Amino acid sequence: MKFIQRLIKSVFWLLLITVCVACGSKGPSKPKQETPVAKPQPNIEIKKSIDDKGKREYHFALQKIKESKLDEAEDSLQKLMELYPDVLGIYINLGIVQIKKSQWPQAENYFSQALKIAPNNAKVMNYLGIVFRQQGRFKEAETAYQSAINLDESYSQAYLNLGILYDLYLADFQAARQHYEKFSLFSPEDQKIKDWLADLDQRQKAAQK
Repeated sequence: MKFIQRLIKSVFWLLLITVCVACGSKGPSKPKQETPVAKPQPNIEIKKSIDDKGKREYHFALQKIKESKLDEAEDSLQKLMELYPDVLGIYINLGIVQIKKSQWPQAENYFSQALKIAPNNAKVMNYLGIVFRQQGRFKEAETAYQSAINLDESYSQAYLNLGILYDLYLADFQAARQHYEKFSLFSPEDQKIKDWLADLDQRQKAAQK
């Protein structure tokens, strides 16, 4: 029964990573709004200006991601990437498209390119953690999530994802509890995380018998 609960939890979070995001917003948000990938916001982080036509194309691509019309979104974003090679959001959203397609190496490539533009971006590190986790590269995922926390201690999703990694993939219940509790500080009313902590306690007791 406990295995089934853990499996359901894993499937739940795998489905949630298909929610896309454009980069830009900062600070913690409740898990219903950002779990574990934030809801898309048409916010463009740039090092040089994008003209109005480019912005329209960018928002068009975001809308196509929301509609799960991934090929159209990818085509638009790739065209924008050629025109504006230093726009962080383009690479992040291309990575998200690849996540939704389960194309993990391609997603890793885009997020790695995003890091070249913004090496201290916590959200990009968090996305890389998701990509590593899905490829079974758990230690690299751990490092990526921890890097996201080091870059932005208020970025709650990195705590949540690291807790899930320790809980479901590395079987480190103590570390899982630590990061779930940290996440709960940002979302004290979230019942799901309270249930997970209770379930974690039960599994720890069962493992000690």
